Parts: sequence; C-alpha cells; structure tokens
Amino acid sequence: MFKASREVAGLLGITVIGAILTARQSASLRAGHDAADAFLSGYRAGLLVAAVLVALGGVVAWVSLRNAEATLPPDAAGAAAGADGVTVAEPVTV
Repeated sequence: MFKASREVAGLLGITVIGAILTARQSASLRAGHDAADAFLSGYRAGLLVAAVLVALGGVVAWVSLRNAEATLPPDAAGAAAGADGVTVAEPVTV
C-alpha cells in the first residue's frame, strides 16, 4: 500500500508541476515574450512550487515523527535512546 501511494503521489506531483509550467509558459507567450523566456518562466514557477511542497512535506514529517515519539510508552522510548538521546544498539551475543 505504501509503495502504491508513493507512486501515485509522484505521478500526481509531476502532473501538477507540468500543468503549472504549461500555464505559466502560455501566459508568458501571450504577454509577448519569446519561447525560451516563456519556458524558463514556467520552469521557475514549477520549481518554486515543488520546493514549497517539499519544504511543507518536511515540516509535516518532522511534526508527525515528534508526535509519534511523544506517544511511545516510557519503556519503549527509554530502550530506543540512551540518557543523552543517542540511539543505543542492543549487544550481540554469539
């Protein structure tokens, strides 16, 4: 399920950014800019939207992971990290 949702989200992202590029490029062409400048204008707008979405996704992931860590039972949180917050590996016995 996770893999399928990731594929759909990637396809949707490319489609949305492509639509933004095309719309901006068309608007620039109608305004009288040459084809290269119009394309670059659309490309910049698409990349700006992509950067904002990536930053927003990073903030959402950070907040979600912090909230998930806060809901762990005390023994699970203590076992995962040492007193100084560094992850502690379990010893391996042979």
